[in-house]
Amino acid sequence: MLSSKLFTEVLRKSRTLLSAAIFLLVAPVALHATPVTYDLTLTETDPVGTTTFSGTGSVTLDITGAPVGFTQYTIANGLKNLEFTVDGQNFSLADAQSGPATVIFEFGDVADLQIRDITFAETNANGDRISSTSGYIYYQSNVSVSGNQNTGTFTASLAPVGHGVSAVPEPGSLSLLGTGMLAGAGTLFRRYRLHRS
Repeated sequence: MLSSKLFTEVLRKSRTLLSAAIFLLVAPVALHATPVTYDLTLTETDPVGTTTFSGTGSVTLDITGAPVGFTQYTIANGLKNLEFTVDGQNFSLADAQSGPATVIFEFGDVADLQIRDITFAETNANGDRISSTSGYIYYQSNVSVSGNQNTGTFTASLAPVGHGVSAVPEPGSLSLLGTGMLAGAGTLFRRYRLHRS
């Protein structure tokens, strides 16, 4: 029969092992930043010329917690991706004119997902140019062709695509937890058998 003292010791170690396993499973999820992507809708507010342009885009931030207003996100502190498509022309963070390190994305009022600033400029292979600053985006179609330089000013609004961490742990985490629990149970069982004999 299992003595009261040995039973108490086994129970205490089981609790410690279970607490450690739960901490190891939950801590990385709580501490790791999860990328969140926001859709950008570009609306022309001040057309110049006869052509009206419209576009879309996206910005991906990899930060811990919710975005903070009036904080400049760069590739050094959470900006992972920035893309625009205007009039069928694509522009991206990787192709930024002065290099990706110069690109800035900043929220104003976070509650309304209001953009305060996107500092970005690129002229693509087709000669189309996009530049932005202080919440406005300027687009110039085919700057290399004289007479085809329609420019428009755009504002951007955001809609979140995905939020936070999945509530369901990945299978690898569950199998790691299960393996650890089995190893701990085996260790406790061996100790119990040694004390019993």
